[in-house]
Amino acid sequence: MKFLKIYSEAFQENWRYSIRPETILEISPATFLLHTLRIQGLYFGTYVVFNMLVSFANWKKVQSFSSVMRTYYNEGKISFSMFLFNVFPWNLFTLVFSFLLAMLIAGSLSHLFLWLLGEERKSYFRILGITAFSNFYILLSFFPILLLFNIAPGSFRQDTFKLVFFLSLNGIFLLAGFLLQAILFVRGLKSCFGLNTGKAVLTWSFPLVLFAFLITISLK
Repeated sequence: MKFLKIYSEAFQENWRYSIRPETILEISPATFLLHTLRIQGLYFGTYVVFNMLVSFANWKKVQSFSSVMRTYYNEGKISFSMFLFNVFPWNLFTLVFSFLLAMLIAGSLSHLFLWLLGEERKSYFRILGITAFSNFYILLSFFPILLLFNIAPGSFRQDTFKLVFFLSLNGIFLLAGFLLQAILFVRGLKSCFGLNTGKAVLTWSFPLVLFAFLITISLK
């Protein structure tokens, strides 16, 4: 079917950038960025639809949880951001916006770090594209996590062992996505900008370190 072919071609293109990052240099930075954003948009749009279908299939549970979160927010027990991340359908829009904003900020900070290192081969569009195609695997981890959260019986929350196992299973999917993102981002930097492994790892970690520093400062 045509729509399956579209998904397959998008996945294969992203996979080609992943295993052969040198092919990124065969197209212009702007074209590469547009291709990666198209892939992100296709799969993110699918995730939103999938999330809505799963939520409607578990409508009573979703409504009950959203009602509890609204009560907590009205009583001042949770922040507005926590409210947005937990109440349907605002959680969908908040997730999409936060994911794309984080990708933009991370790519921009990585580009800034390359500038601080004095790298002459840097390209803003290309580094944003590398951020996008590597983040694709974090996005893929959202699908099984969403499914697990919605099919897990309520008894899991009452049994400590089951709850720990359930959260660990979700954590494995998310951790796998983050590890793939880190590895592929570093490989992309090495292939496109000629960085050694040390500089590439530092460039990847710079946004995370800066974010952790700002969080630490804000908590004091």
